Amino acid sequence: MNKVRFIIIALLAVILLALFVSVIQLKVEIKALSSNQEALENQLSIALTQLSQLQQQIDALNQRLAQNQSMVQHLSVKISFACVSATHLCNGTYAYLIGLYNNGNKQIPTGYSLAIEIKDFSKSKNFVFNVTTPRALNSQDSLLLLSSSWPRFPNGTSLVTLKAGDLVQLSVGVANFVTSVNVTVIN
Repeated sequence: MNKVRFIIIALLAVILLALFVSVIQLKVEIKALSSNQEALENQLSIALTQLSQLQQQIDALNQRLAQNQSMVQHLSVKISFACVSATHLCNGTYAYLIGLYNNGNKQIPTGYSLAIEIKDFSKSKNFVFNVTTPRALNSQDSLLLLSSSWPRFPNGTSLVTLKAGDLVQLSVGVANFVTSVNVTVIN
């Protein structure tokens, strides 16, 4: 009988020991899962912040798009005069002078990006670069775009290579509106 009791007590001890080890393993796993949960919550918080920032950017872009669409609906700009020089002879100082006239009923704000394209018919080349409006161009108002040099590539060479006598088409793009004139390049 003592042997049976001893075996039962030994089995109970082994079972209790196994239960104790299982409880310790569960506590370790719970702690690991808790750490993983905290890490996932932190990642979720970061992702939600980034999502909020992206939504703000989308809202800003949608607002700007709406403004541009509104501008395009009421936009009418024409080139009132243009001078394009191979050197700097436009008014004695400038590589180009472009007079823009806003005959629409929408203002073009200061710092608005304009695309200038020069199609050189003699070389079958196109040169495109961006400028910004130096001031607001109100309805029924004129604005002068000018520069003492042509834009340059990062290596320092000129983006635009023209010769005196070249026939070029000068275009200015404002939003989705483009106005163009043909010009003969002066020296």
